[in-house]
Amino acid sequence: MPRPELALIHGSPGDAQVWKGVVPALDGRFRPHLPELPGQGAQPPLPGDGPGTVDDRAARIEAQLAGIDGPLAVAGHSFGAYVALVVAMRRRLEVSHLVLFEPAVVPILREIGEHDLASRSEAHFTDYIANHESGNPDAVSAMIDYWFGDGAFRAMPERAKDYLRDNTAADVLDVRAALDYRLPRAELAAVTTPTLVVCGGASPAVNHMLCRAAADLVADGQYDVLDGGTHAMLATHPEQVAAIIAGFALD
Repeated sequence: MPRPELALIHGSPGDAQVWKGVVPALDGRFRPHLPELPGQGAQPPLPGDGPGTVDDRAARIEAQLAGIDGPLAVAGHSFGAYVALVVAMRRRLEVSHLVLFEPAVVPILREIGEHDLASRSEAHFTDYIANHESGNPDAVSAMIDYWFGDGAFRAMPERAKDYLRDNTAADVLDVRAALDYRLPRAELAAVTTPTLVVCGGASPAVNHMLCRAAADLVADGQYDVLDGGTHAMLATHPEQVAAIIAGFALD
């Protein structure tokens, strides 16, 4: 019997290597596919000078998965989970299951009436973009501290900081696209794909709010917590991440 297909979409900034601990832990239960976002990993950037849209990124992912015949499960992390959700909303691919690890769906805050938090979050990321464009080499610290908690960037190893600094420009394009997108309740409610949204138990409160909202607003959503996990759960808890994907997508 053929193994089920599974697409794993990385976050931003990043590439398919973020799943390097998860894929072996899946223990051959799936045929994994590792598409990459535009301008990251081996993928060329989107055409033009602007950030493009989240739909553009979803279309690039769909193009990389176009040869798959039949349904596939899709898992995504952070901004990759945002794109995975949009892939399911677009219905160009036959998505059997959707697993979202801490989706960076900041626009969903307005759909649940959290307008003050949405405004503060949008201002936070707008400042991040402005600081990057003004030449601040550590502008990316604002993005990291939002998802991991205050002081998280400062506590990172220098090698990780250097990677983030070197790839801030790509992340800024993704953040700009994410802030410009909307996730209307009606379109979310039309997502009938079984969906599991997972948040790290040690993550900031806003992450949990976003995860709960995504799970509540799709038609068939569940919310779960990975005990002890943070936004870095793919690196720190790869076996548990793999078990969550398999337990849900093979159900």
